[in-house]
Amino acid sequence: METARPGNVFTDPQAGLAFRLQAFNATETAQTLSGTMTLLNYLDQPVWRQEVTQSVEPKQAAQTEYEHVLAGQRGFFRLQWQPRHGLAQTLRCAVIEPSPEPDSLFGMNHAFSWEFLLRLSHAAGIRWWRDWSVKWHTVQPQSAKFNFRVPDAQIDRVLDTQGQVLVLLPFPSAPWATKPDMEKIKASAGNDRYLLQRLVVACKPERLEDFAAYVRATVEHYRGRIRVFEILNEPLYTDYAVPSYFGYTAADYIALLRTAFETAKAADPACLVIGGIASPPDSKWINEFIEQDGLRWCDVMNLHLYPHRGAPDAYEGAFRACSERMKARGSTHPIWVTEIGCYGEDDPAFTPFNVGDSSMNSALRPNELRASADMVKFATILLATGTRKVFYHAGTCEALNQSSAGNIFFEYGGAPRKQYAAQAALSRLLGPDVEFVRKWTEPAGLRAFEFRSRGRTVTVLWTRKAGASALTIPQGYHAQDLMGNRLAGPETIPTDVPVYWVQD
Repeated sequence: METARPGNVFTDPQAGLAFRLQAFNATETAQTLSGTMTLLNYLDQPVWRQEVTQSVEPKQAAQTEYEHVLAGQRGFFRLQWQPRHGLAQTLRCAVIEPSPEPDSLFGMNHAFSWEFLLRLSHAAGIRWWRDWSVKWHTVQPQSAKFNFRVPDAQIDRVLDTQGQVLVLLPFPSAPWATKPDMEKIKASAGNDRYLLQRLVVACKPERLEDFAAYVRATVEHYRGRIRVFEILNEPLYTDYAVPSYFGYTAADYIALLRTAFETAKAADPACLVIGGIASPPDSKWINEFIEQDGLRWCDVMNLHLYPHRGAPDAYEGAFRACSERMKARGSTHPIWVTEIGCYGEDDPAFTPFNVGDSSMNSALRPNELRASADMVKFATILLATGTRKVFYHAGTCEALNQSSAGNIFFEYGGAPRKQYAAQAALSRLLGPDVEFVRKWTEPAGLRAFEFRSRGRTVTVLWTRKAGASALTIPQGYHAQDLMGNRLAGPETIPTDVPVYWVQD
């Protein structure tokens, strides 16, 4: 079985799926090919079936074309071929309505290394890419002139596909610009050579003037092409930047952020500076950053989240409280969640399965449907509590038969997961102009968040309550499932999988 589409992703729902079944008869006599082709939807329910009986001449190939299958339907589909005698085959497929907009609410931390994966991501409304390549020691390895040849190659390839780039300045130093306590660093790094190198550039520079020169050169170099810059990755609470266990404090980070903010604005007044601790919203470091007036030196505050395996609802209070703390300081800064993990894999390449490091494994769901549902819930809760951009972790590619669930959306070769089709539907309904309207307070047990986007009202609904009562869809609205398909009937029975009420 095969399709002619990269990743088996179809972008015209009205045309449906198109695929072919190919066979070759290697024997000296005619043979009969027989079996069953089936399509399963995102709930693993059969939605199309075709019995196959075909004669294949000796030493000849035969091909059967299938077109306009499930025309009008969207979502994830698993195409299965079960011969009467022989091994079954499976193809992952998706049918989405591509996002035509150059901007979106969604992005990824790290850009995929393959262009076709960038384009498939853009079609699903994942337009932003958080780029790490402008490291200080890369663009200025010695205290001399700057050279952006290496990051340009990474950034230009994303811009060439009409992607949007957030440039992260991940480290506060270059080896020549700091004088760290090497004994302390060696004790921390042990035999890990990479960590040894990283801890050196995680230290504060000797001169903030040198750091300012690095920021200035970066903003000036990309002026007119990139306008968003994030200052340091996960400072203080990790070992990426000014780690607290080396004695650094929130004041040290804020001094670096202020230097970057003032320098970047002088170089390009229209640029957007992202600052903050990039931790979960209830971190003590977030509180210190806000209380010590860190928000004064950024346009956007960042957060990161690798959630536990429980319900996303459990995080709403922490995100809402974080927004309220900012408001109490007289700030209405938007939040960009520049890393979030939510993983699921229905076809693990090995068992026991793990998705990455301990933080990523904590965010692993039992299957792709749960990951898809939770991904939509997290986006809904974040957008309702002050977040304006959501970046998934991470745009990485793996080898065949290796763990690649960390990239969330794709199997090997771009074959889609259920999360991909769910993200495409979410992106079509909630665009960059989204405005949170209200959270419903009744009926009891219902989780419902109402938004305005693209001139219409969209409400995302789910419940954790088993056996919930049916809800009458308001006049002038219709219901859509997790994949963006219109649901028939005047009522919705809420479940733990979100649905949308969309204004007609």
